[in-house]
Amino acid sequence: MDQRDDIVTKLLPKLSKALNKKYTVSDTELLEMIHVRWETRHRIYRVKMKGNRKMELRKHKKNAEIANVRFFYNNIII
Repeated sequence: MDQRDDIVTKLLPKLSKALNKKYTVSDTELLEMIHVRWETRHRIYRVKMKGNRKMELRKHKKNAEIANVRFFYNNIII
């Protein structure tokens, strides 16, 4: 909770002051933006740590499907 309190007390007022010069953004919208940025950064890190397992499985599945299509077209009797 300390990190969240630091964000609300220290970062948010300065950020809202800087943004409100050009845009009109509420504090709740700013907190949501910060949270979304945090989620995306950590999602990318988690994907790297998993070793892109889902991407590898998708690649194998796609290669198998293409091989089946090629086999089908090569064995068509005209």
